[in-house]
Amino acid sequence: MLYKTFAVAFLILCAHKYSLSFNSVCFQKMEDGPCRAIHPRYYYNSTVGSCLMFHYGGCHGNQNNFLTKEACQEACGESGRFDPNDCNLPKKTGKCRASFRRYFYDKKRGACQGFTYGGCDGNGNNFQTEEECQAKCGAK
Repeated sequence: MLYKTFAVAFLILCAHKYSLSFNSVCFQKMEDGPCRAIHPRYYYNSTVGSCLMFHYGGCHGNQNNFLTKEACQEACGESGRFDPNDCNLPKKTGKCRASFRRYFYDKKRGACQGFTYGGCDGNGNNFQTEEECQAKCGAK
């Protein structure tokens, strides 16, 4: 009897985790809202397959808006996969007005270059450190 109870509990847990990975909230576009506050938040970028930071304006927006990266990952998962083709994407500063030092792989130069990221609407060629960029894109 204990075995059956454990098996049922396990199946319920697996079904719950499975349903989280297909949460429709996770496929909503990032919405920073029309207000002008700067609240650091996280949203799930379904194109990249991971949770990214953005600056929420403080009003409107949608449910793809998490206080922490961990909460975003819990709700939407994170593939953890890196697509080497991301290194061929152009630098994308994004439409937001924050100022974060980031690095992208410049395929013309064959090296990682610094740039200022606005905090949202970036792409996969966006690394927090030059070392991460070099490791993932094979730059010198």
